[in-house]
Amino acid sequence: CTLCEMATGKPPWSSEHNHLAVLLIIANGTKPPADLPDTCPVSAQEFFRLCLTRDPVVRPSA
Repeated sequence: CTLCEMATGKPPWSSEHNHLAVLLIIANGTKPPADLPDTCPVSAQEFFRLCLTRDPVVRPSA
């Protein structure tokens, strides 16, 4: 979520004003909208996608 906010200038689900609704969205496994700017390099978009991989076995490590 921090990457999303850094890339877009706003937190994910910023249009949702109910914090409990946001928690439910996250708990259901909904990924943040990937509204990355067109100027964002493809490699950065791929990195963003990989960081949001839910399965820790598949998700890259540091």
